[in-house]
This record gives sequence, C-alpha cells and structure tokens, in this order.
Amino acid sequence: VTASSREVQEMVAKEGAIEYLTNLLLPKDPKDATIGGSLEGRFEAAGALWSLSKENEETTPGIAEAGAIGRLVKLLHEENPDAQKNAAGALGALAGVGGRKIQELITKEGGIMPLVKLLEPGYIVHVYAATALAELARRYPANQTAVAGKNAIRLLVDLLITPEEEEAAKAA
Repeated sequence: VTASSREVQEMVAKEGAIEYLTNLLLPKDPKDATIGGSLEGRFEAAGALWSLSKENEETTPGIAEAGAIGRLVKLLHEENPDAQKNAAGALGALAGVGGRKIQELITKEGGIMPLVKLLEPGYIVHVYAATALAELARRYPANQTAVAGKNAIRLLVDLLITPEEEEAAKAA
C-alpha cells in the first residue's frame, strides 16, 4: 500500500516505523526479546522498507541513518528466497533514489558480491538482484567497474539465454 502513496510513506516514516523495521532486520536476540525478529519478520521488515523507499528520496536518508543498509546486505545471505527478494528490492530502491551517497554506502557494506551471487544458476531472485545491481551502477563509474569485475556481466548475459537457445548451442 505505501509504495503507491508518497504521503502515506512519509507519514509512516514520521511515526517511527523506520527505526522499528530496522530493528526487526536483526536476528532474534535470545537474551532480549525487544531486539530482532524471526526470519519471516526480518524479510517482512525488508519488504516494508522496500515499500517505504520506493521512488521516495525523502524516506531514504532515514532508512540509511537507521542502519538498515548493512542489515539488508546481511539478509541477502539468508538461504530464503523471500528474504533475498525483499532485501535486494529494498537495496535497489534505496540506490535508485538515494544517489551516490547511498550507492557508496551499499558498496561499503559489501552489497555487490551477494547481489552478484544471486544471479548464479539455482537462485530464483535474479530479477531483483539484477535490478539492484543496475541501480548501484547507474551513473556511478566506480560501481560499474566493481560490478563488472565480479563476473556480473557474464551472469546477466547467461540469464538472457533461453533453454532452447542453450540446447541449440550444445547441438551445434
């Protein structure tokens, strides 16, 4: 709901949801029930942050300042497609509207390599990882070079090859 209404996104952010959602991105702390969330809670929090940041440069700085970016990068490493999708989607949305500062922060937090890994065969979140990488590299030559250096271009091209084309190439 929030992604379609900028006004609602900003109201939700002003009510303190960003800090709460960022806290939920942490793994559950057995010693303190107020810290962290279950895996499902973590990927739902990532999805909510994705929704809050989509096409909204007003909410993006608060999400970054709350510490969500590093936690979203860590969520990319979970072997759960929902967690990977929502984390990649949120990082892509943040990079898309946050400009160079957010692109640099995602890179500094180690976001490129796990996104490239999600392009490999066997992962079902290719489109979200590819979109996030595109946003990280948009108008930022250093990230373009970093993405290219991690074998992302080969993996992206491989995604374009249909199974029929692959069979034809093997037969030739």
